[in-house]
Amino acid sequence: MNCSTIKRIALFAATAIATATQAATINWTAASGTDTNWFTAGNWNGGVPTGADDMKFFDAGTNGTPGLANNFADAGFAGNIGTLQFGNTNGIHTIAVAPGSALNITNGNLVVGTAGDVGVARNLTNSITGLTSTLNLSNSAAQLAIQQG
Repeated sequence: MNCSTIKRIALFAATAIATATQAATINWTAASGTDTNWFTAGNWNGGVPTGADDMKFFDAGTNGTPGLANNFADAGFAGNIGTLQFGNTNGIHTIAVAPGSALNITNGNLVVGTAGDVGVARNLTNSITGLTSTLNLSNSAAQLAIQQG
């Protein structure tokens, strides 16, 4: 192999790795019809999120009861996510983390609301719960943001 061929192979490999590790935006749909587990691909619009992905919870799959879990970060889920955002305009999301597990936000932020929310018109009630579970927001640039217009 000549030097030019080796450079092309190296560039292709670097591009493939960079593409594979880019964060995707994955929205919760709760549409699998079988369960509300995070490890079930049919509950997301882009398949099961990976550690770099931005997970968003909007109106799909909400319920009307505060504290009643409507989605489960089950033991089959890896535990690492990029960003977690609650942007629902009605209904409630309660994430139940598997007992003894950790939900780690490692590549982004924890956000409640959207920049366009009008505070006097909307109250967001969302929660993260789990018996002996941990929520970690662990990166140097991470933010906990509560946004209402």
